[in-house]
Amino acid sequence: MRTRVAVFATALAGATIVALGLGVASAYACNTNYWNVSCQYYAPQEGHTKAQFLGSYGEAVNTTFTVYSTILAISVTNGGSWYGSQSINSGGTVYFYPAADKVGCFNNNGGTTWVNCRHFDW
Repeated sequence: MRTRVAVFATALAGATIVALGLGVASAYACNTNYWNVSCQYYAPQEGHTKAQFLGSYGEAVNTTFTVYSTILAISVTNGGSWYGSQSINSGGTVYFYPAADKVGCFNNNGGTTWVNCRHFDW
C-alpha cells in the first residue's frame, strides 16, 4: 500500500511540474493566422520574414514582444539583403513604402525575447 501511495505521489508531483512548465509556454501562445510571420522566442540577432502579399506596393509590420523596449521591423530582398529597417515599440506598426520582397521582425538586442510578428498590406 505504501508503495502505491509513493508511486501516486511521485506521478502527481511530476504531472504538476509538467503542467506548470506548459503554463508558462501557453502564456505566450498565439494565433498564427493573425501573427503570420512568427510567434516564438527570438535569440539575439535572429529575425524572421515572410514574402509580401501579391499586388502590394506598401507593406506593414506589426509586433508585440517582451523584455526589451524596441526591436527592428525589417524589409529584405529574396536574397536576404536588407532593404530597410526601423526600430519598433511593442504594439507598434511600421510601414514600408515601397516594400522589398519580404518583411518581418529582427531581435537586435543582446538577449532572447518572445516576439509576435505579422505583416499586412496597406
